[in-house]
Amino acid sequence: MKHLTNKNLSKKNFANNTTLKKVLNSNLSQSNLENSDIQKISIKDSSFVKANLKRCLLLGAKITHSNFEKVNLEYANISSNQYHRINLKDSNLQCTSFRDSQVNECLLAKADLRWSQLCGSSFSSCDFSGADFRHANLKGVEFDKCNLKGVKYNLNTTLPFSQETAEKSGMVFSAL
Repeated sequence: MKHLTNKNLSKKNFANNTTLKKVLNSNLSQSNLENSDIQKISIKDSSFVKANLKRCLLLGAKITHSNFEKVNLEYANISSNQYHRINLKDSNLQCTSFRDSQVNECLLAKADLRWSQLCGSSFSSCDFSGADFRHANLKGVEFDKCNLKGVKYNLNTTLPFSQETAEKSGMVFSAL
């Protein structure tokens, strides 16, 4: 299956998929895509709410106007992607590689990004309120007009700016 258009495939199992290349106006909420290799995919106007994308390889993708709320992307490699107006609120992004991506107008409020690698990514007009960056590597990350209020970080977080700048932007230091 290479293309999904106008499909309702909620709760389907796509584990270990390597052929999916385009998803348009489709519902894959609560679907299982664990360990899938879905590189250079185009996703638009689709829902992946509570989907399992654990350990998936999602490189060179273009994802727009889609809902990934409460998705599990733990240990996934979602690097070198373009994201525009997607919802990743309350998502599990622990230990995720999110490198060298362009992220615009996205909601990442309360996202769990502990131990994630975000090096070289650029975030513009994104809402990270209440997200967790403890132990994350943010080296070289650009935050332009982003809401960082309530974002947790610790001594093991590699910040792209000083702790003073972090505190001024509303980030919260956590000793744990």
